[in-house]
Amino acid sequence: DSISPYRKAMLFVQMAVSYHEMNNNEDALQAANKTLQHCSLSTDRETPIILAAMNETRSSIAIDKQDYNKAQNYIKKAIKIKQDIYGENTREFGKTQIQQARIFTAKGKYREATEATNRALVAVIPTFNPQKISDLPSEDLFYNENTIFEALSEKANAMEAWYHSTNNLEYLKIALAAHELALKSEYQLRSAYQYESSKLYLQSYTRKRTEKAIEIAYLLYQKTNDEQHINRAFRLSESSRAVLLLEGIAQNFIRQKRADDSLFIRENDLKLRQTYHFKQTLTSSDSATIVYHKKGKLEVENQLETLQKQIEKRYPQYKNELINRLADISVSSVQNALADHTDLVEYFQTDDALYAFKINNKKADFIKI
Repeated sequence: DSISPYRKAMLFVQMAVSYHEMNNNEDALQAANKTLQHCSLSTDRETPIILAAMNETRSSIAIDKQDYNKAQNYIKKAIKIKQDIYGENTREFGKTQIQQARIFTAKGKYREATEATNRALVAVIPTFNPQKISDLPSEDLFYNENTIFEALSEKANAMEAWYHSTNNLEYLKIALAAHELALKSEYQLRSAYQYESSKLYLQSYTRKRTEKAIEIAYLLYQKTNDEQHINRAFRLSESSRAVLLLEGIAQNFIRQKRADDSLFIRENDLKLRQTYHFKQTLTSSDSATIVYHKKGKLEVENQLETLQKQIEKRYPQYKNELINRLADISVSSVQNALADHTDLVEYFQTDDALYAFKINNKKADFIKI
């Protein structure tokens, strides 16, 4: 009884999100209802933020149940709250636009869906100024923000669905380009993640996006017979493998330098402190202690960011290794390396198909098995 309505509401909305992520939507809805009850009793100024999260979760559950009108009503409420609190040039607003795009795509409103993804992109990339719904941002504008690749991925989904509705190949081409940009944004964010668990979580989504992109590239190749789509699919396939291998190379580089380089010694110390503060926020039951360790974790993360810039300046190859190696992947580079009468065969497995690339120094084939 000593817990305030606000803290109870916060607890129940977190439960609703967790239940929904575990596909337990009935318990998620019960937790959402409890959230609403406690929000109605709360006088805390941040209560609307909890209401927004609750409406987003309810909207997502409604999408699962294919009740898209209800999903739209809930997300509209969340958008209004976040617009009022945060404004439109924030990731919080961008996230709601991605959810709205998902609903529009499910309802067959593809133009509205792509407009919503553009709003999501502008929210986190203010200098992106789309003149047409098909416009995509330059990768030069990317930074470590997951809203970017989520918005691009949803734009790709909307464009692909629009193609299937109209048979307009231009929409399919935009879908492939959006997937490719989304993957580049993911690779950039991956290099900033500190925890292996975070990288593995991101990798699972990267794999799904890669599968979608390769399926689209194959369809474009079948429709146009343009060999550029073989190269694009091959790059996607090999990049998904190369990321893990190149991270291993980078980690080996770090291990070699760590023993005698003060920057890497300092980085290791900060990562240990970061882990300590994070564990304390999870295990402590005292609110003052939690606040203290959250503040400590943020200070350490700011120091880590500054330190990593120093490392990148001293070892530019450390920062650019992944990007440079991925840029070298192409069918032509393989062809140049192959001897006469030699074939390279590579496979890429999806849930629904097996794709094969057969490359020699004269031609390349892209086959769906």
